[in-house]
Amino acid sequence: AEQTPEPQHIYVDDIKIGYFTACSVTPTCGLSTPDRLIGALDDVKAFTFPEHFDAGILWFTSGYVEYGLPNHLQAGQHLRELQISFEISSEYPGFNKDYPSDIHFSLNGIPLGIWVSPGDYGGRKGHISPAWWPESLNQYGLLKTLIINKDGTFMDGGQKLSEVTIGCLNIDYNSLLSFRIEVPEDTANCGGCTLFGEQFGDYNQAI
Repeated sequence: AEQTPEPQHIYVDDIKIGYFTACSVTPTCGLSTPDRLIGALDDVKAFTFPEHFDAGILWFTSGYVEYGLPNHLQAGQHLRELQISFEISSEYPGFNKDYPSDIHFSLNGIPLGIWVSPGDYGGRKGHISPAWWPESLNQYGLLKTLIINKDGTFMDGGQKLSEVTIGCLNIDYNSLLSFRIEVPEDTANCGGCTLFGEQFGDYNQAI
């Protein structure tokens, strides 16, 4: 008798840039809603203001932000692949398209790999950034997709970041998922990180 193949399910969520659950950042840093800056530029306390949930962009020089990822698995289901997509760049005071930054990714404390962001982009407005957004600040990033499956961890499907497979993460239907984006102070290229949400940059999407 032929075995019935296991049905495939895909779950998709939008996680807003401001929905981080933990952070520790150093200046230059800041965050903004589509309507106004939150607190003062380069004031790390702004990341603790209640309005941070409304943020559509954030940036920092070193440190991390952490997001809780929804887990829709039900008992008996197995996670085959996890894809996390975001618009991202380095962070430079002003902008500098040749400013590499080592951006480290981890899930539940397990390092997934390092991607080197080429620079911090400006010189033109982000395609969907608010009209009032100052031209001296970060304008747009690169749309990247982190993919974890049975073959390892990849950026955009081609560039292998590590041998960490989906099995290494031991995710089941009970798992809480905590995704960290980090630029350690002691990394070779400590060039910061900017995350663009659905109303900033070039791409109309959250994480």
